[in-house]
Amino acid sequence: MSILALFVVLGLFYISVTPLFESPDESSHLQVIRYLAQYRRLPAPVVLTERIATGPAMAESLRYHEPPLYYTPPLYHILGALLTAWTPMGDLEARLIPNPAWEAGWSPQRDAASWNKNVFVHLPGETWQDSPTMRAALTLRLLSVALGCVTVTCTYAITRQLFPMRRRAAASAAALAAFNPQFIALSAGVTNDPLLIALASLFLLLALRAMARRAVWRTWAALGALVGVGLLVKQSALLFLLVGALAILGQGDAGRLPPWRKILADGLAFGIGAGLVGGAWYAYNGLTYGDWSGLAPHFASQMLLARFGLREATAVFETYWAGFGWALLSAPGWWYGLLAALVLLSIGGTARSAVNSHRGHKGHREKKEISALFAPSAVKIPLPVFTRRGLGILASALILNMLSLARWALATGAPYGRLLFPVQAAIAVGLAWGLAGWRRLHVLRLSVAVLSVFSLLTPWTILRPAFATPRVKAITQAAQTVDAAFADGPTLRGYQTRPTGETLRAGDALPVTLYWQANAAPQPRYTTWMQLSPQDATRRIAEDNRWLGGTLYPSDFWLAGETIRQNHTLHVSVAPFGLYWARLGLTTEDDARVPLSNGGDTVTLGPWRIRPENTPTPDIPLKYHLDDGIALDGYSVSLDHTLAITLTWRAERAPTQDYIVFMHWVDDAGAMFSQHDGPPADERYPTSWWLPGDVIPDAIRLPLPLALPPTAILRVGMYLPATGTRLPLYDAAGARLPDDMAVWQIPLNVETLKR
Repeated sequence: MSILALFVVLGLFYISVTPLFESPDESSHLQVIRYLAQYRRLPAPVVLTERIATGPAMAESLRYHEPPLYYTPPLYHILGALLTAWTPMGDLEARLIPNPAWEAGWSPQRDAASWNKNVFVHLPGETWQDSPTMRAALTLRLLSVALGCVTVTCTYAITRQLFPMRRRAAASAAALAAFNPQFIALSAGVTNDPLLIALASLFLLLALRAMARRAVWRTWAALGALVGVGLLVKQSALLFLLVGALAILGQGDAGRLPPWRKILADGLAFGIGAGLVGGAWYAYNGLTYGDWSGLAPHFASQMLLARFGLREATAVFETYWAGFGWALLSAPGWWYGLLAALVLLSIGGTARSAVNSHRGHKGHREKKEISALFAPSAVKIPLPVFTRRGLGILASALILNMLSLARWALATGAPYGRLLFPVQAAIAVGLAWGLAGWRRLHVLRLSVAVLSVFSLLTPWTILRPAFATPRVKAITQAAQTVDAAFADGPTLRGYQTRPTGETLRAGDALPVTLYWQANAAPQPRYTTWMQLSPQDATRRIAEDNRWLGGTLYPSDFWLAGETIRQNHTLHVSVAPFGLYWARLGLTTEDDARVPLSNGGDTVTLGPWRIRPENTPTPDIPLKYHLDDGIALDGYSVSLDHTLAITLTWRAERAPTQDYIVFMHWVDDAGAMFSQHDGPPADERYPTSWWLPGDVIPDAIRLPLPLALPPTAILRVGMYLPATGTRLPLYDAAGARLPDDMAVWQIPLNVETLKR
């Protein structure tokens, strides 16, 4: 009960963070349900003449269609229409607005980022109180969670059926089924999959029981009828016809098949039961439309896979565990590695248990009440005949489902692991069996714990960042006020980011949250541009451009007076030492910048310091001190097309003013070859921003004269730009230098410079 209770709680969490239509195919299922409720007849299949191969084609397929483009056996949708008859979905068409990124040519891609993962735009009023469609969706999502509970319960019962002495093992298998994050996410959406999965899990349980009792033909007829119900939900239930046939053959004694008369009677009863219950829709479809399977609309519209190889198999594995939304949201890569290790451990444990069981047959009589599954791996106890056959039935179901998935993926280009969930119970039992083979290492318990923790974290760490609405009631109190109004556009009210002046390093991220207010509606579709750059704005080192409001709620859908929160992240690359500002503005769809009401077109935030990882060390150490807490620790020099001098300044305390560095290259008579005057660090880091302990590299390039002298005489110091007054400069002994400048000679022999 505790596993079911936690599963329900998790299902409610996943429901709460997944917006309307962002569960796979939810929009399609709701369209079919609405059509059935409104017209009280089955929709005709719509076979597209062209495959959905472009972003605009995908956008068109996602819009409201009548009759719906989605075509499938109707049982789930008839049930959905009955359950939601009290809340007609009158606003469904208006809410089916595809993410405009499809048409823009940068459609959502599957990865671990949270940006641009929504398939639809989300308008205000997606609540129980305001939207009839949302009320219907929530009702059907709760039904999916209840059906997920059926699957978890059947997993427990199947394990008890195969290993009756192992209640804890059954609970572990149920937990492995329940705490698969992708299974929870699927069980929190409007889809026919949870109904099919529940029926398939129930069928596996009842088929094993019938096999154990060598049930009469009437039982097999009832099981056939159960498969027929599944066939009215989804075509993939066809694979359970073969599973049922294998279960009928598995009723015999050890090493024998049942009598042929029983095989014939049970097989006929099973097949007739399935055909009578589930065959009518397929016959109608074939006679009316010439498509017996009803799969032509799917095969005609989707893109084919050239092959099903390692890449596709990896995609199936990853999306079986974590491929959220429309399989666009991924977990971190290390998580898939951990799951792969779990599966490999299970395979190893399965082999170990099988070997021990085989050895046990040589020295023990078969004891049906004892199971080797969850015994210590060193114990050699044979598996009972029924347990071996039951595990074989589950393995056969998994293999058949995998073959069916590969065929489907080739025909539709959709290698999604969630298509393995009809055998979720079989997979969970198999994982539990294998992991229990390492009982002394407590691998099974640890695996259940890891899955449960990840399933708890997923709604808040993966789903919520991708799907949280940008609409907010008010600006947070921690935000800094800006109030920058754009002409005929919105107003930037405030922002939140790292404190101004904080130090950044290469590889760091600077997150910036902006708060916008719509002054009127409708707005054009604006794009927010943001960059990180020094005082020279053309030298940007990071940028992040996206639609105002993102893809979840672009500005052309805003309502007047709304406050919109938008997150940007500026990733700091390798950058010269200095001060950097975040600059931002708006552009229209034709890339024209939107002016601010008070002039200009740019809002500037910051600055922030960027420091290198390693403190620079001068090649030529010196020891000079200037007033106001500044020291000159040395220089490095190189000669190419210029004389390149890198001074190394150090702040002994925080300087109080901004100073200019001067460097004069003179000859023996004092005649000037060239000179440099400017703020240190190429104007990127003014002295008034220096902090005690800062070491500042200051690269200066002086042009070479036509006739290169053998020695360069350099004079270096600082002065106040307003008055030209030089900053007093002292040598290592504390003596003030003449004219407040350091003078040194540099030989210009190239070989000397190299040394």
